[in-house]
Amino acid sequence: MVHAIIDAQHVRSYATLSLGDGTCAVDRVLAACALLADTTSMLVRPGAVKVVPGEESPYLSVDTGRVRIPLGVGIVPVEDGTPGGVLSKLSSLGEGADALVYVRADEPCMIVDEAQRILDEHVQYRAHYSFADGYPAGATPVVLSPSLPRLLVRLVEADDDTGSPDWLFTVLQRDINSFDVETLLSPVDFRMLRITFRCDTRANFVLCSRFLPLLASKERATVVSRDQYVSSVADNYSKLRTLPMYMSVEVTAGVSQQVVYNPLVQNSPENEPRFMPADRFSALVTQLDRLSPEAVVGICTWGEPLKHPELEALLEAVCATDSLSLVVETGGIGRSGPEVVQLAERYGSRVTWIVALDAIDEAVYGRIRGEGFAEAMAFAEHLVAEIPDRSYVQAVRMKETEEHLETFWRYWKQKTDHIIIQKYDDVCGLLPARKVTDLSPVQRFPCWHNKRDLYVRLNGDVPRCREDIRTAYGIGNLFREPMEDVWNRGDELHLKHVSGTYPELCEQCDEYYTFNF
Repeated sequence: MVHAIIDAQHVRSYATLSLGDGTCAVDRVLAACALLADTTSMLVRPGAVKVVPGEESPYLSVDTGRVRIPLGVGIVPVEDGTPGGVLSKLSSLGEGADALVYVRADEPCMIVDEAQRILDEHVQYRAHYSFADGYPAGATPVVLSPSLPRLLVRLVEADDDTGSPDWLFTVLQRDINSFDVETLLSPVDFRMLRITFRCDTRANFVLCSRFLPLLASKERATVVSRDQYVSSVADNYSKLRTLPMYMSVEVTAGVSQQVVYNPLVQNSPENEPRFMPADRFSALVTQLDRLSPEAVVGICTWGEPLKHPELEALLEAVCATDSLSLVVETGGIGRSGPEVVQLAERYGSRVTWIVALDAIDEAVYGRIRGEGFAEAMAFAEHLVAEIPDRSYVQAVRMKETEEHLETFWRYWKQKTDHIIIQKYDDVCGLLPARKVTDLSPVQRFPCWHNKRDLYVRLNGDVPRCREDIRTAYGIGNLFREPMEDVWNRGDELHLKHVSGTYPELCEQCDEYYTFNF
């Protein structure tokens, strides 16, 4: 007997919205599991299932949406949502079963025939854990032996989160050699595309809505065969640009240090206000929240955010939204560590702090960043000590720092695991060539930044990307135009990249393969 377990504990309202054909993600997962398993159970938060008088079957209620649950599907409220509590439920549900098919309720694009292959091999080889690799996230379920949940309890750690789609594998891999793990490989490796067919964010919901007509069978509410799935994704890269997931805003125009890799040092805009007013920034955040509520906001693109007189108002604007988060990238110059830690504690995990240092040797630091070594080091030390989960130190790898990077790494490794080593960016030839080695892929692919990022200058202008430092290839102004209109103008460039055409500026760029969020 095969028992399907649909985990609906952490689904959001996107999973209840119509994907364009009258079905939603939950509907499609239920239909797929009905083809794979003899019995089906759904894990839900207590109170998430509503019974409507006069209706035959209950409803799964998620935020403002609701989905009818067919009769025969077992409703399993999970009072203890910790990994241990969920594993206990899985263990109970596995009694008498030959295998457990485990899938999230917000993954509408399951390849049912590939899922059946995983299931058949799992039973044949008596595996503990079986999955497919190389497919987009959400393409296939995982299959568990009934005994596995009980065995995994001993490996659970305090910070494990059952809201993470891969939480089971995260637990299992702590002692992976003790388990029989079977892997089925995709005919094409799609991992580089970072595609997620899961209705957990608005961008991913848009992606599922675009691809479902290509993937779904007209005869049944499931996805067509593996071969059709692979060809549909591989032939439609033009549809992968959905919504902005990262908006970098230049809230300060001035520079506080003469950093050799900062193009503003040589190309500082003239006749512009030094700071973006907080109300203007807040208006940008509001637009982003409406368009892509799960995105990340970054300050600053090149300037020093700690110099902004309304820094707290900038943080407040982002943290007042439901789901946006903020990254503050600073040189650690302009405010003290204790002052920033107070702000960090006030706004919590929604704000991440990155301190760009580049060196721990004062002489090397001076050649790269100029004055301010003692202030920046004290700032970074304080943040790493007081808010270790939300602070990072950063260095750019280039000719001037190459011999010093190991020392930098060893020093900070004693204090934190949050160390970022960035590649050098010559801004399409605007700055001198200081790159130590060429990290670019053998075969070029469409730019990540055009696909996911939005850059905003101090006056609201939106350049093609961060490399367009003079806004020579601008696509609009967010102080005068709706964000959605400006964002959609980037589609033309994405289509050119998909076709293998890289126009001026893009042709000289080697930042296309770097990834933000």
